[in-house]
Amino acid sequence: MIKTWFNLENPVLPTKNEFGKIYNIENYWDAGLNNNKKGSRHEYNKFSWPVLTQENVNQLYELITTQIKNPKILEICAGIGWLSYWLNKSGFDNIITTDNMTWKNTHNYSKSPIPTTKMGGLTAIKKYPDVNLIIMSWPPYRSVMPLQVLNKLRSDQCLLYIGEVWGCNATGNFFLEWEKYSVVEVKTWNKFWGIHDSAYLIKRK
Repeated sequence: MIKTWFNLENPVLPTKNEFGKIYNIENYWDAGLNNNKKGSRHEYNKFSWPVLTQENVNQLYELITTQIKNPKILEICAGIGWLSYWLNKSGFDNIITTDNMTWKNTHNYSKSPIPTTKMGGLTAIKKYPDVNLIIMSWPPYRSVMPLQVLNKLRSDQCLLYIGEVWGCNATGNFFLEWEKYSVVEVKTWNKFWGIHDSAYLIKRK
């Protein structure tokens, strides 16, 4: 089923229920970090770190369109680009998709469904100053880059962060700093059991 969802020729965005049949989101050990007959989170992460369901993409669309007028979007830490792909399909044109791709040396990920430029986060936000929304999902644990991006956020820009808070992403200083900002969280977020990520829109007060 996962190969159907992430099929480059005809990908399918599953519903929460369809996702749950393969990755039991109510039971961590069924969804698992271990391979089993249904699949594993490890296998899913070869395509995407945030869970991509119709409900999650719809939540992001609603959050973005209600908070930002005429969004011009840059995604950093995009991996192979599936989040950008589905946001593009939902109605956001011309998303700039970037990732530093350092993982290519250690992870055997799949091919990108959308053009993705090899570029670090700080380099990307400097190169594309006209964007008013920066998306960053599941940045590396202990990386200082998310804090640097947050500190460079202008008053006319927002940061859409998808990941854990005080968990397996970024640094503690990043979350201490964002307490100075206005933060809006999506109403619900489909995730693996035992994983505590969500989506947050961050902007200066």
